[in-house]
Amino acid sequence: MADWPPKFTLDASNILKLLTGDRFYSSADACLREAVLNAIDACGRRRTAAPGHLPTISVRFDDQARTVTIADNGDGMGRSELTDLFAKVGASASRLTEKVVGQQQYSSVGEFGIGIVSYFLVSSRFVVHTAKPGQEPLRLEFDRAMLDTVTSARELPPESREIGTTITLFVEAEDRYKLLVEKYAHWFRSVDGLGATRTPGDRVLPQGGDRRLIRRVEVSRPDWIERAAIGIPSDVAAWPSLDGSAHVEVLYRGVFVQRLQLGSLWPITGSLHVDPKKFKPSLNRESFIAEGFEEEIARYLQSIHPQVLLEALTEVRQSLDDERVSDWTIHKWVSLWLAIPRGGRYIDAAKAWDEEFRRRPAFHRLGPPGESGTAEERGLSLAELSAMKGREVFLAPVGESNDIVKRAVRVLRAKGLPVIRGIAREKNFLGGASFSATTSAELILSHFQQDLPKITCVEEIAERVVTDEVTVDVIYGGSARVLAMRLGGEAAPLVRVGNDLWLNIDAQIGKRLLLALCDRNEGRVGLLVACQLESPAHIGEVSHHLRHTGALQPERLGLVKRRFLRRLAV
Repeated sequence: MADWPPKFTLDASNILKLLTGDRFYSSADACLREAVLNAIDACGRRRTAAPGHLPTISVRFDDQARTVTIADNGDGMGRSELTDLFAKVGASASRLTEKVVGQQQYSSVGEFGIGIVSYFLVSSRFVVHTAKPGQEPLRLEFDRAMLDTVTSARELPPESREIGTTITLFVEAEDRYKLLVEKYAHWFRSVDGLGATRTPGDRVLPQGGDRRLIRRVEVSRPDWIERAAIGIPSDVAAWPSLDGSAHVEVLYRGVFVQRLQLGSLWPITGSLHVDPKKFKPSLNRESFIAEGFEEEIARYLQSIHPQVLLEALTEVRQSLDDERVSDWTIHKWVSLWLAIPRGGRYIDAAKAWDEEFRRRPAFHRLGPPGESGTAEERGLSLAELSAMKGREVFLAPVGESNDIVKRAVRVLRAKGLPVIRGIAREKNFLGGASFSATTSAELILSHFQQDLPKITCVEEIAERVVTDEVTVDVIYGGSARVLAMRLGGEAAPLVRVGNDLWLNIDAQIGKRLLLALCDRNEGRVGLLVACQLESPAHIGEVSHHLRHTGALQPERLGLVKRRFLRRLAV
């Protein structure tokens, strides 16, 4: 009980074993990252002292010996650095620069001093060969037994006098060796002076990067971003996979740390190399724990988002003009337009997108029913719509609507009045974006009123349109009727609405059809014969009507009825 009352003490051996276990690092390949980070710092310190120095870091994978060798031409280490920093867990190598007086400060990546013990994740021993300017080279073997904090490293004869440090990991397990090879491209994206080879054959292993090729956008950046490779996916054909968010990788001097997905910032993609002192990584360096980290990144990306959207428009314009993505639906193109933020710093970007889509067919104009009975639709641009000033244009709803609204749309179409319908955004596309509208019609009503003709929503007048519908007479009744209608001289002479046939007696051809119907007095079949003579283009509507009714027997019209109908045609 000599240590009573108790005080905190450290079981150094168990702590070291904890730091070398998979419970601390999520994967054993973290040792490769830590080794290269140390090499980056060594080269950075030497380059700070000698600005003309070109850093070189090589990683060599030897399949036969199952070794991984990381070599750098950095500032190297002497006995004091090996003892007080490299082998002392928790002693940050960033103090090496702090000791130098009168030179430019180097901002180190490493700051925890625990990276060395990660080497034991894959090997029971590793060898360090290092040489510092003006000092004798040193070569030491470190063994897992040293985790007892009693055993010393073993000195080995030096093999070279070149300035720098070389670390050789002897990997016992084949699966862990393969993991290191596979994860090389994951950890290293754009490290200056880094190269890797794999023997036999000295095959070159490329560094990794964003899976999508990007077209870079030159953007400003704050001091805490050392480098930025920000842009948009370079191939618009791949844009359907966009989810509406920005996808950005955050790196330290080219080494991957964390991937961020930030909503409503499409189509930003790429990487940011942040100053190691700006944000603090977690102890195992697999994420950031700095307060406000994501918020700060998001604020920066928001500041450049309008510029990225302008660059994206250039790609969209070229793709539309060249028809490079013919398999895209108009709904996808319109979705891009609808996902443009408006107001504030987005004014210029929104204006540019609006000008582009002003000439694109981002709406549908519904014509009179064709032979199939469905609306004939054609693309309509905002420019064409604006040219209709002075006329009243009717806006049909998108999606499901009630029977009264549907009938009102049919009446307006049959009368030949301009009826348009907006295009809805593509579902499941750009899901993470903030949309200013869900259809192109909503967008123009909220932002383009001054450029538009009078636009009346059919839903607001549907009951009146149906009530005011003028049925002059029922020629043939039943579930499928033939009606004499006054639809206006510009409307079609014959229109199929549902199963009914509307005979427009305001149109000259409609009058002739009515007279022929009375003269032949052969029922609905007589109307088919009359169409063959007077209006062959509408035979399809009559044929469909007859198929539905099955009325092949003549339905005779009485003398009084025929006199009344003839007077209508005069």
